Amino acid sequence: MFVCPITKHKVSPNIINGNLISYISDSGTEYKVKEGIPNFYVSDSKNSWSEYYAVNAENYDNYNHTTFELQGYDEYTVRQQVVNLLELKNEDKILELGCGTGRDSILIAKEAQKVNAKLHCIDASFPMISKCREKLNGMSLDYIIYAVANGENIPFEDNYFDHFFSFVAFSPVSNKEKCLREIARVVKPGGKVILVSEGLLPSLKKQDFGKKIINNCNLYNDNPPLDILPVEARNVTLKWILNGIIYILQFDINIGEIQGNFDQIIGGKRGGSINSRYYGNLVGVSKETKELFEKVMAKNEMSKYDWLNDVIIKQALIDIQK
Repeated sequence: MFVCPITKHKVSPNIINGNLISYISDSGTEYKVKEGIPNFYVSDSKNSWSEYYAVNAENYDNYNHTTFELQGYDEYTVRQQVVNLLELKNEDKILELGCGTGRDSILIAKEAQKVNAKLHCIDASFPMISKCREKLNGMSLDYIIYAVANGENIPFEDNYFDHFFSFVAFSPVSNKEKCLREIARVVKPGGKVILVSEGLLPSLKKQDFGKKIINNCNLYNDNPPLDILPVEARNVTLKWILNGIIYILQFDINIGEIQGNFDQIIGGKRGGSINSRYYGNLVGVSKETKELFEKVMAKNEMSKYDWLNDVIIKQALIDIQK
């Protein structure tokens, strides 16, 4: 299931004396395995968040609940409501990006147990994902896969997952557009994406409430990435929670661009189809010629498309035969 995060080709396990030491790509790149967790992290000099989380992993659980309490919500009630959006089915495979210390992972794992689903956790920080594994050690899932990796370079094969989940791990991603493309690559057509991230409801940003939130943490100045969604995104919904400081972006994955019925003839005086109107643009004409055309059309029952099409074809055939 693992692939090289860069080439997307399968990696080979490097086993010595019965122990998995690393994975090796076809290009010879070696990805070490530490304490049973492979490290596929691709270094990004622009992103220091992995270092931040590595340093703060030990104490992360001591203060993470504060965000919820400041807004008057119970943390795990909110997290469970979001996890429920996955609507897991039998033997689904879920990818959680930015699992951190497992505050959502344990909730997903409990739901996964009910339907024999499989959970795959990735995080950019080894200390954080180690904490996650500690929390989930008692879970009786057939398997839970862990890997150190970043969202821009996901080390799993194409169309592998039924669902993608991430709770407040998207804001620190350096190249968000690339991350979204990676999500679309690894999730099967028909699969569901649940992306939860910091980002104030736009109407709140000019209010004192919003200014105070952003002053405390600039991540809340982010906007939902609607303008860079992959072409595979369908059924997109967006809502805000926690008094409008965090958004839930949800969409399904489909294949390629939307294909409308653009050859269907559209009624009315203009006529033609969406495709003919788009692809059939010709060179311009003089003002007098356009006025003459409009006079003819005012007396003609044909659509503009049909009349022009007919005139051009007839004259073209005459000229071709000369």
